[in-house]
Amino acid sequence: MTHLCDDVLSTADWYKTVFEYLKGEFVNEKILKLRDGKLLDLYYSVLLVTYGLKRDYKEHPHFLRFPTPVSLVSPCGKSWDRLETHFYHYDPTLAPQGKTVMACSFYTTNGKYWIDLRKNDRAKYREEKKKFTDSLADLLELKFPGIKDDIEMVDFATPATILRYTNNWQGSAQGWLPGENIAASSPVKFTLPGLSHFYYASHWGQPGGGLPIAVIQGRDVTKLLCKHYKKDFRVIRPEQS
Repeated sequence: MTHLCDDVLSTADWYKTVFEYLKGEFVNEKILKLRDGKLLDLYYSVLLVTYGLKRDYKEHPHFLRFPTPVSLVSPCGKSWDRLETHFYHYDPTLAPQGKTVMACSFYTTNGKYWIDLRKNDRAKYREEKKKFTDSLADLLELKFPGIKDDIEMVDFATPATILRYTNNWQGSAQGWLPGENIAASSPVKFTLPGLSHFYYASHWGQPGGGLPIAVIQGRDVTKLLCKHYKKDFRVIRPEQS
């Protein structure tokens, strides 16, 4: 199906837009260097393990960081010698009364490992996930005796999960990591070389990423379109309540 329009604005994933949707036909040397990791590094991907617990654990702070006697090792090549636990016992909407949800998150620069494993060997992918969550539960037991017996459910979101739900390239959590010069202009531009009436804006537009960057990008690309069509750019703020 073809939809005709005067201009196209993509807010999709940067890599998918430039190298899959547009087949890499509108690039220059800087864009290729960015793709190959020669200008900026991808932001970390995340391993997020969530446990449903049959106690509320309100005797513990909702957020803790603490060292572990042995390292937690991931098959992606990353290891950690400290944990962060987040008990959501302050939010009654996440679990029935008397129960709670607890999450542990970890950063990795090798999200591609999990993505490729899920794609190529689903059984091995599930096996590695189980090993990881079991090893994590063993470490949690040392800090919170009895917690293993309280686990009623386990959810493990890997970089492959992030890719499936967000389409973010290689499961990156936010886009690009800032470079050495954090004040440098972004290598991602609103337009692509050789492609007219096309604009790009998303959290990939500036290093750091996240929702604030996406909002700024939306504002700035709107200003660019207004300038192109000789329209006044006006910000209409909601009335003060």
